[in-house]
Amino acid sequence: MLERNHLEPCGSSSSHRSLDSFVKIMNALMGDVYAELYFLEIPSFDTERILFVERKKGIENYRIVYKIAERTIRLSEGNEAERILEYQRKLSPDSYKILQQLFESALYQTRYPKERRIVLDGVQYYFSNILKMGKISSPVENSLIGKLIDICEKIKNMIQSDNRPLVFEDDFRGEMEALIREINGDLG
Repeated sequence: MLERNHLEPCGSSSSHRSLDSFVKIMNALMGDVYAELYFLEIPSFDTERILFVERKKGIENYRIVYKIAERTIRLSEGNEAERILEYQRKLSPDSYKILQQLFESALYQTRYPKERRIVLDGVQYYFSNILKMGKISSPVENSLIGKLIDICEKIKNMIQSDNRPLVFEDDFRGEMEALIREINGDLG
């Protein structure tokens, strides 16, 4: 199996299975929120989830939010309101900056794969910052993008643990910095 260490571009509506379902998911999970960056998960057999950072009033006032749909949004019919579980915490500016650098590194490496792969079940992952968006389907666990997803999973767990402002501890920051260096070195 080909280990992919980069995201793929999201250049057309077909890359979201269908543009309508992607827009429907984003509207339900985000509404009119303007996210500095986000990590969206669209599993084949589970509900959609999103982790995002938004800037609140002020230059360096960040909030990190994790939302989970209680039922599958893309399969719902009609205009009924979606029920969404939401967890949120303030995010320190330093923690935001390291997370932003991590997303930027991964998004900078976005490129088309050498071999086309169709995934019928699994999870579609989307990463975005203000300028760029990339996706991947069910990456290998210890690939660079697999490690990035693992870091996002750890952040989601942190958000759910309590309500105090979130500051990434030195060990976790070190893990993120190491992954940034690893991603930036993967230019081949």
